Amino acid sequence: MQLLFSVALIVAGLMIILMICLVKDPTHGYYAGLTVVLLYSYVAVGIRFRYTLIIGSILIGAYFLSSFLYLLLKKVFLLVMSFF
Repeated sequence: MQLLFSVALIVAGLMIILMICLVKDPTHGYYAGLTVVLLYSYVAVGIRFRYTLIIGSILIGAYFLSSFLYLLLKKVFLLVMSFF
């Protein structure tokens, strides 16, 4: 059950990252949806911390990787968006 919730949360987070990449306008608030997925995984689901830590690392890594490689954001703008 833990693994099923983990995979579902990773898929949900990756879909939000995909929406961010498809819009190609970083001023949209889609990155806030990633925060909701992370908060939900840490607080509401009740899965083990180790799984949640892996989920958070995958999603944050995928977000920064897509921001650098696909969206080509400036470092200052990425720093502002990563604050939230």
